[in-house]
Amino acid sequence: MPEDQAPPTPNESPNVTYAQVHEFTAQLQAMHAQILALQGEVEHLRNAQTNVVQALTVSVGKVQDDRSAAFFNQVFNFSRNIGCMQSVLSIDNLRHELRQWKLAASPESRALSAKNIRHNFLRSCSLLVSDMSGFTRITKEEGIGQFLMLTKQMQAMCVPLMESFGGTLVKVEADNLFVIFPSPHLAVLASMHCQASARKYNQERRRNDQLHLSMSVVHGDLFLIPGVDLFGGVVPMGFELGEDVADMDETLVTEEVVSVCKQQAVIDGLVVFEQAEPFVHGGKNVGVYRAVPVLERILPSVTSCSMPVLNPQINSEEPAEYVALMDERMHHPSKAAQIDAQLKKRFTERSTVLVIDLHFDDPKSLGNEEADLLLLDSIVRLKSEAARLCEKHCGQPVASMQTRASPCIFALFSASAAAFSAAVDFAAICCASDKGITSYGRCSPSLGLAVGDVLNLGFCNAFGDPINVAFKLGEDVAEPLQLLVHEDVIADIDAHAKRHGQPLSVWDLQPAFTQVSGVTLSYKVLTLGFDDPKLVQLASEMRAADVGRDQSVQFFSRGKHNKRINLFAQRKNMFSTRANRSSPVRATQKTAEESMTKSPNGRSPSSRSFFGRFTAEAGAHLPRWPKADLRNSGPARSKSPFSRHSKGAAPNGGVVDPGAG
Repeated sequence: MPEDQAPPTPNESPNVTYAQVHEFTAQLQAMHAQILALQGEVEHLRNAQTNVVQALTVSVGKVQDDRSAAFFNQVFNFSRNIGCMQSVLSIDNLRHELRQWKLAASPESRALSAKNIRHNFLRSCSLLVSDMSGFTRITKEEGIGQFLMLTKQMQAMCVPLMESFGGTLVKVEADNLFVIFPSPHLAVLASMHCQASARKYNQERRRNDQLHLSMSVVHGDLFLIPGVDLFGGVVPMGFELGEDVADMDETLVTEEVVSVCKQQAVIDGLVVFEQAEPFVHGGKNVGVYRAVPVLERILPSVTSCSMPVLNPQINSEEPAEYVALMDERMHHPSKAAQIDAQLKKRFTERSTVLVIDLHFDDPKSLGNEEADLLLLDSIVRLKSEAARLCEKHCGQPVASMQTRASPCIFALFSASAAAFSAAVDFAAICCASDKGITSYGRCSPSLGLAVGDVLNLGFCNAFGDPINVAFKLGEDVAEPLQLLVHEDVIADIDAHAKRHGQPLSVWDLQPAFTQVSGVTLSYKVLTLGFDDPKLVQLASEMRAADVGRDQSVQFFSRGKHNKRINLFAQRKNMFSTRANRSSPVRATQKTAEESMTKSPNGRSPSSRSFFGRFTAEAGAHLPRWPKADLRNSGPARSKSPFSRHSKGAAPNGGVVDPGAG
């Protein structure tokens, strides 16, 4: 403003035109639009940054998950291999010990071998047997996948708890756990914590998602095959208490366990033992008590598990793909139907199930010192025969039962006719005088056959309703020397008679039915006998076939032996040829000397060394090479794969190939 011009008074309006106001407003609007554009760009950059961070987070998490999954698979496979190797080594060790005991040259050495077996396999410890409730209901309402998922959840919850109290898992049979403890009070405390964890897990869950355990604890002597099986002694009583007698969410213990626990101050005030109804075992009344927690000091320490349990005894019976599907089903319940479909597509197949339960006559003249070892040897021997028969009829025993020392055989077949033939063949073996009458006594098996869709985990383990039916028929319903064939098996054999044959036509099967667990089972009964002429004839035919098989094996073994001799001589011939190549003068001199001393049969004389005598004896049984003219061929490779001293040309005038013959 010029200095000579006075500022406008407050009441006087400035000299501003409408055009200036309009221009200023337009500038403000343009600046506002630029600010909005800048804000949009900033928001876009912020969203892009957020998306990049989220993408990086997802990528890093995916990489971490992939690495974690790969690491878990490695650890799982390592645990599985340990379980398989432990099972094989333990069974082989047991068979070796039993073979030494049977082949003892004197009573003193036999007694010493029996003492070594008991020292290596007899243990005095506490046994905890756990069983799950609701299998029939859950399987019928939601399928086998739901119950298998609950089984994996139970294992992931209970096995770490039991191990924290000093327990060692010996074996798993379906939903049963067999765990040994050094002391009864540790087994009781472990069962109390498992029950508390199950109660915590069941809160706010629907009925078919809950875990209900029935447990038993016994103490005494038992035979233990590490990592494989336990049997004898208190094992049958503990299994019966936990499987059949104990109610849902209940732990039963014997009187001996109570007497030992009352002497332990660590369990005082935590558990009280209530008198329960005694049960009869082995013709004797056994005192039973109910273990009940008193204080809230027994709290659940494990309610869930982020991954399946890693245990060699469990992992050795499960494929990695099955464990991954069960883990996904456990953590993503919304995908249950999809995972069950994958499980069915991958592992479910139609199979015929054969279950054989072995019964032995009580030995009258044997003392108690050798009866247990003779029984164990008989079970191992008959299981080997059953495995051979199953393979003969294109079947395969299930490893979870075949590796056990329990008197039960469980196998799967693709054809019902083959399963029936295998069952009859095994009955014939038991009726044969050289195999059926074992060192323990005569074996009288009871057999059951069923067919249907089975969840086959690579013959390591198997689940399904046909398996339950076969076990019900073979173990619970059938009498010794009886074969019970379910009606579905009869229909399947008749439907495929043109393809697999009709083995039922030569046997007299009688129809029957029974009620088991509220379900009516219709089947046909084949009553067997030691004097049955058909079984006697079948046993003689199998014995003749075994003799022929043994002769074939011996002939094949001799062929393999000669093949090894041939390969050994070829390698030595190759080394000698290399030596001749490195020294042509030495090779020429040796050729001249050896051709002069050649024997009439075209071979060099026997060497003074062991290898020379060995190759000469082996070469005498093999065809000889034709003689060659040494004057025109010069130094060449040996014409016989067994002699490095014989030099000459090959029959076709060329050089002999070291790999020929």
